[in-house]
Amino acid sequence: MRFRRVFRKIIVVDDSSPLKYHNTMSSQERQDGTFSIFYKDGWACLHIIPPENEGRPCYAEDIEGKLKILGVPHIRKQQIFNCLEKAAGKVVRLIEWPAGELLGPKVEITVSEDFLEVLVSVQPPRPGGEPVTVSLLAKRMAEQNIVTGIDSESLQDLVRNKWYRRALPAAHGTAPVHQKQAEVEYFFDTERGKPFKNLD
Repeated sequence: MRFRRVFRKIIVVDDSSPLKYHNTMSSQERQDGTFSIFYKDGWACLHIIPPENEGRPCYAEDIEGKLKILGVPHIRKQQIFNCLEKAAGKVVRLIEWPAGELLGPKVEITVSEDFLEVLVSVQPPRPGGEPVTVSLLAKRMAEQNIVTGIDSESLQDLVRNKWYRRALPAAHGTAPVHQKQAEVEYFFDTERGKPFKNLD
């Protein structure tokens, strides 16, 4: 027989037995609850992800401490308890927080000289700042009157891969077609004379 240590317990495994030990509480299956607090549209928002397989839950004291660190206005503890009980997996608004906008990402938009390409560079948000999303980037471009030719796939790649601090293409234009000046085409003889009658 040999001994193996699992989760601070000693169990015996019989090498000669065909029965193998199955660990139903592996570190991959057990997940502690998590939460995040961030700014969104003028509000402090809370997103709670509940634990799985007897993982550690989120506690009101943890959330309360994070709110203080971020400088969010005071919230009654009962409101936090209500969120823990009912808002698991959802994003809920806690309290108005205009100052949180300063923590958000910085989006720099550059238009090429020929107005055919738009580049976007994003500085990541500080802790508690609004997350970088495709809709946020599209909103920032709309503020610069850029609403057509947007490369959604490029924006999705930026958000998904967190490609910060680099200029990436975000929109493309179509070069104008230079048309030839219009000309008049006659289907008759424009020279005076026959068959025209001289009226002089």
